[in-house]
Formats: sequence, structure tokens, C-alpha cells
Amino acid sequence: MNTLFTGFIAMLALALGLAFGLGGRETAGRIVQEWYERGRAAPRVKRAAEREAREAQAAAAARMTDGDSVPL
Repeated sequence: MNTLFTGFIAMLALALGLAFGLGGRETAGRIVQEWYERGRAAPRVKRAAEREAREAQAAAAARMTDGDSVPL
């Protein structure tokens, strides 16, 4: 079963490589460019989400120290 799965993955990689190399260089270039741009954008999105989470935690901590807020 392991050998069969490995062979299937190898055949899939070979087929994709041939399709990209022989079939459509422009299309393959566009697809790879989109992957690259998405990969470059992902760290920025992650950093923005982390910053928002830190700001929310700071706001919650500030509310907890006010005295008139009841902790949940």
C-alpha cells in the first residue's frame, strides 16, 4: 500500500511537471505567480491578526482594571 501511494504521488508530480513544462508556460507562470503572491501575503495577514489579538487583550485588561467592570 505504501509503495502504491508513493508511486501515485510520483506519477502525479511527473504529470504536473510535464503539463507545466510542455503545455502552457504562460498559464503555469501565472499559477506559480499567484502562489508566490499568496505566500508573500500570508505573513502580513498573520501579523495583522496577531496585532489585533494583542490590542483586544490589552483593551480587555484595561477594562478589568477599571473597577466598574465585572469580570466574565
